Amino acid sequence: ACLMFSDTMKKEQYRAVILFLFLDGETCEEIKTKLDAVYGNSSPSMTTIRYWFNEFKRSRSSVFDEKRPSRPADVQSIVELRYELLPHPPHSPDLAPCNFFLFPNLKKWLDGKKFTANEEVIVETEAYFT
Repeated sequence: ACLMFSDTMKKEQYRAVILFLFLDGETCEEIKTKLDAVYGNSSPSMTTIRYWFNEFKRSRSSVFDEKRPSRPADVQSIVELRYELLPHPPHSPDLAPCNFFLFPNLKKWLDGKKFTANEEVIVETEAYFT
């Protein structure tokens, strides 16, 4: 039976369960089956489970997202060097012509796939580029 509180589980809690089952010797498929049995539709996708399974296999022990710097290094360098940043329109075709070819193919790649968390979209998008 599905647990009622599953809709409120945080991604770190799912990751902790994945870590526990990984350490218990379960395969990705077994972990997915067990999570589906307990959490139903709110359980993580197979893509997410595989991602975290591989992270734990590479000796990662934390279930929390790695801290990201508040600003990209390039922007920080520009500010430190006192360069003036000029404004430009965010959707100017002359500044990003590859968008006209990139996004239609990416849309085809993602077509029909359902995601329940942003990290699932990120993992699948990264898979497209590799």
